[in-house]
Amino acid sequence: MRNKEKKREEIGKVNSIDLLDITSVLEGENLSRDCYPFAMKSRSMVIAVNQTRNVFESSSRKERDRIIFSLKLLISHFGAGIVAKNDEVFDQYFNPLNAQVPGRSPFGVDSSSFYEC
Repeated sequence: MRNKEKKREEIGKVNSIDLLDITSVLEGENLSRDCYPFAMKSRSMVIAVNQTRNVFESSSRKERDRIIFSLKLLISHFGAGIVAKNDEVFDQYFNPLNAQVPGRSPFGVDSSSFYEC
């Protein structure tokens, strides 16, 4: 199988992206039309993870810019906490209780059952 065909076959197989593996978050203005012929450059963003580039498209330029800014802020805050050896940063990002939000759970789901063995 040729290299280009293999890349096209792998498109859409991103299940998750680890925060610590992200190397850059960029606007998609410079995307190659050869590789991404249908991408709308003004609404696209590229998240580079190790040696892989993942292209995502938002619903508008404003939303794309907000997502890029938020991801960069999140990664820099998390990275600064790790470099400063701040143990609280792990509680902020990895504590399951932080997943709780105010208000009712949708569809009558009881969130307390998620933490039971």
